[in-house]
Amino acid sequence: MSRTSPASFLKHASEVASFYGFKPMREIEREHAQLTDAKPMRRGNPVYSFESAAVLCAAQAALRPQEPVLGFYATPQPAFMPGTLSSREVGEFGLQVVGTGESVGEIVLLKTI
Repeated sequence: MSRTSPASFLKHASEVASFYGFKPMREIEREHAQLTDAKPMRRGNPVYSFESAAVLCAAQAALRPQEPVLGFYATPQPAFMPGTLSSREVGEFGLQVVGTGESVGEIVLLKTI
């Protein structure tokens, strides 16, 4: 059985998420900064977590309540990593759906996964 590296998995997962209409969190953050005339929350190479991605998507959805926000993040080092794994064996990928009906959001998530 061949093993997929975390980097190649994250790249593939990002491509699939983009195909189904999800945007990278850095793009959502850029759009949010433009709408609010605020500086982006993060500088350089941002690393997102579930919590920071959820807060950003909720803030973006509040600005445009008629449009759902579909975002994803991929990071080579998860915020919470089990101590038994090396950093070369793990990665974190997350999908966020905010501003849709519950069943629609679940369908989009399931289809993307």
